Amino acid sequence: MKIAIIGTHGTGKTTLSYHLASYYKSIGRSVKIIQEVARSCPFPINEKMTNEAAKWIFLEHSKKELEAIKNQVVIGDRSVYDSFAYAEYFEIQDNLINRYRKLAINQLQLYDKLIFVRPDLPINDDGIRSIDQEFQISIDQVFENNLRGQDYIEIKSSEIFDEDEIWKHYCL
Repeated sequence: MKIAIIGTHGTGKTTLSYHLASYYKSIGRSVKIIQEVARSCPFPINEKMTNEAAKWIFLEHSKKELEAIKNQVVIGDRSVYDSFAYAEYFEIQDNLINRYRKLAINQLQLYDKLIFVRPDLPINDDGIRSIDQEFQISIDQVFENNLRGQDYIEIKSSEIFDEDEIWKHYCL
């Protein structure tokens, strides 16, 4: 099973990936979480995203997904598409990035589950992700526009952190 948790920054995707991994491990599945790679990107990200960053993130994430294939459950804290939502917001264009973006959108169909996390909580300042909520909402809108026609589960950030574990009703 291949799961991608997608959406803008600061929404709880990493927390949800750990929740899901814990569940699948508890029922005896081998699980690999693919951590987001943007934090280790050698190029500017967030409001300073470049086409080099979008390409690097796409290729690095794709590589990690291929390496994880031996596991029964692969959970992506992001997907192969995510960097292109930021590139699209900034209208970053070149021939290679346009081809990669089309490939990444097509690859969304290869996930068994797409979980789209929508922001409804304040962003925690971790020193890396942008804390500009208008920017966060703009990126969320790019995701929504590009997910039209895709089969996905939608969940709000607050549902991930709810003590009643509402996320389980949507994601399992």
